[in-house]
Amino acid sequence: MARPRGIASSEVILIASTERHIKGLSKFIEENLDPKDQGRVRYITSESIVEHLDSFGKPAPTEQVVRGYKVRTVQQSVDSEDAASRRKAISEVIARSLKRGKKDKD
Repeated sequence: MARPRGIASSEVILIASTERHIKGLSKFIEENLDPKDQGRVRYITSESIVEHLDSFGKPAPTEQVVRGYKVRTVQQSVDSEDAASRRKAISEVIARSLKRGKKDKD
């Protein structure tokens, strides 16, 4: 699996518009990727990406040193109304990109 130096990835998410595309992607991955890395790949339809992102939950605060300064990062939780609007925005972006991909094929 090719990735930039110094960046570790625990999983790769491939988003497809239909189950048919997912089957094609999985076949390609099985043929071209090392077996040890195949377990890191997740196949998700565009409709289920929001549920997958919600499954991660709230991340813990992190602390790291940047240029000699201690930097503490805390992510704040959002209310359900704001979360719903963000989900809708994500869905619209994914839908537009899928439509754009179909136009490019034609």
